[in-house]
Amino acid sequence: MWTDLYRPETLNELVGNEGSINSLFEWLRDWDDVHVFGNKKKVEGNIFRFSRNWADIPRLNAKAAMVSGPPGIGKTSAVRIIAKSLGFEVVELNASD
Repeated sequence: MWTDLYRPETLNELVGNEGSINSLFEWLRDWDDVHVFGNKKKVEGNIFRFSRNWADIPRLNAKAAMVSGPPGIGKTSAVRIIAKSLGFEVVELNASD
């Protein structure tokens, strides 16, 4: 298929959503250090300085990530590329499974 032929293969080929991609990359890069070795990360600064919404708090020590969004924005491609670049194996579950 055309979509498979031109699918991005490296982090440099991903276009758009840079903030989300970088956050996911940093979280997965530190996963072993946080959850295997117990080196919990601390949230820097005053987290409620600009907002008092719990949704705005960074979840640096989360054990899992949920990637969501409209179809076709590159969620699966981004996760596969990030996981591959860090040496992880991807287990994919969709709502239809």
